[in-house]
Amino acid sequence: LVFVHDNSAKPNLNSSNTRLALLDGNKEEVVTMPASTVAEAEYWFAGCVAIVGDFFHFVPVNKFSRTNPVETEKLHCVELFKRAPPPSTPAFCMGKTLKINIRNSENNTDINDAKIDIVRVKGQHLESINVTSAMIASDKLSLEGNGIYKVDVYRQGFQTGSNEVSISCDINKCNQCDPSITIPMVGAIRKKHPRVVLVWQKERKNPGLYAIQRNMETGVRQCVSRNNRQCNGVTVNAHNAVSNANHFKTMSVGSKHIGKAGNIKYYTIVVNLKSDGNGNEVVDETIKNSKVHVIVTDSSGASLRVNMRTQTYKKDKYWIVGCMGGEYMVTASFTEINQFLDSPPEDGVDYCKHFLSKGLKNCFAGLKGPSYSVADNGGLIKQTMFDSAKECADECTLMQDCQAFDWFGPGDSEFKSCLLYKSGKLSGSLDDGRVRYASVCPKAGRN
Repeated sequence: LVFVHDNSAKPNLNSSNTRLALLDGNKEEVVTMPASTVAEAEYWFAGCVAIVGDFFHFVPVNKFSRTNPVETEKLHCVELFKRAPPPSTPAFCMGKTLKINIRNSENNTDINDAKIDIVRVKGQHLESINVTSAMIASDKLSLEGNGIYKVDVYRQGFQTGSNEVSISCDINKCNQCDPSITIPMVGAIRKKHPRVVLVWQKERKNPGLYAIQRNMETGVRQCVSRNNRQCNGVTVNAHNAVSNANHFKTMSVGSKHIGKAGNIKYYTIVVNLKSDGNGNEVVDETIKNSKVHVIVTDSSGASLRVNMRTQTYKKDKYWIVGCMGGEYMVTASFTEINQFLDSPPEDGVDYCKHFLSKGLKNCFAGLKGPSYSVADNGGLIKQTMFDSAKECADECTLMQDCQAFDWFGPGDSEFKSCLLYKSGKLSGSLDDGRVRYASVCPKAGRN
C-alpha cells in the first residue's frame, strides 16, 4: 500500500505538485497525483505495488481521505490483487537491442560519447531506463519489452537531440525484430540562417525537403529549392544523399543579403512525401509508422518540433509544414500549417500569405530573441495572449498607435503573453533567463 500524508497545519495536497517515483534498479515509474476531490484531505492513497520476480507491478488507486488508509484501507491491496493478480512478465524476444544512431546533422558523421536518457511510455506512466556506460559505448540499448521508447541525447557543442520509436517485437517473428532510431544533432548555426531538419523512420523511403522563398514586401515567389534548383536564400545540405540512409535531411534558410531594404524574405517549408495514390484512398500505414517530423533551430539555440498530422493524411504527395521569415529568422517567427496536398504547393495558393506586409509598417520583420525586450517603452497599450510571435506582431502592425511589442515564448512563465507599446527601443541581448522576443516598428506621424 503506497500513500502520501500531508501533515502540515493546513493540509493542501492540491498545491503540493506531488509525484512518486518507484524504482527497482532497472526501471523507474513516475506517478503524478491527480487533483484531490476531498476538501482538506490529508492522505493520497496512490496505489498498490506487487513484486513479480525481479520487477514490480503498480496499480493506481488515487483515493483521497482525511483518515490514514493504513487504518481504513489496510486490506485494499490484498483484495485488489486477489481479483486481478499481477501479470506475469510478458514474453519478449531475448537478446534484442535498440540501435541508437547519433549523427551530426551538418555532415552526417557519428557523434560519440553523448549522454543518453531513455524513457519507455507505458499507458499514463513513464519508465526510466538505466543506460549503462557499455550501452553508451556501443550505442545499443538492451530491450526487455515492447513499448514507445523516447530518447534524449546531450553532447557539448550541440543542441539537445530527441526522437522516439515504437517497438512491437512479435515473439513468433523474433528474426524480424531489429529496431533502430536515428537522432541528428544540431551544432553551431550562422546568425539569421536557422537549420531545418527532416527526420523519419525506416518504413519510409527518401522523402524530400525543400522551401519556397517569397519577398515579404511584395509576395512575389523568388525561387523553389527543389530538384537541385538554386535558391539564394536556401542552402540544401550537400550531405543529404548520404544522410538519407540514416533517415534525415537538412537545409538552412535565410538570405545572404537580408539587410538590404525590400529584401526580407519568408519561406514555406515543404516535404515531398513521394507517395503513391491520391485523393481519398486509404491512409498509407507506412506514413503513420514513420514518425515523420521537422525540427527548426535558430542560432540562439531555440528549437521547435512539428509532428506530421497523420490523422488527416490521405496518400497525399506533399506536406506543408509551416512558414517562417523576417530579418533575423528566429524560431519564434515560425507558424505551423500542417496540411497536405496532391500537387506541388508552389503551383497553387500561397499558404504563408499572412507574412505579407503590403502598404503596412511591418512590426514582425525585425523580430529578435529569445533574450530581447522593448526598452524605454512609451506606455503599454494593452497586454493580450497569442499562440505565436507572428500573431502578436500582426496585432501591432494593424494597430495605429502600436510601435513596439514583447512576446514570451515556450518555456517562459508568461508563455504566449503579448505586450503592445506606444513606442520603445530594442534592447541588446539580456541575461535575465526570460524567453522573450521583441521588435520595434516606428510609424510615420507617430512620436
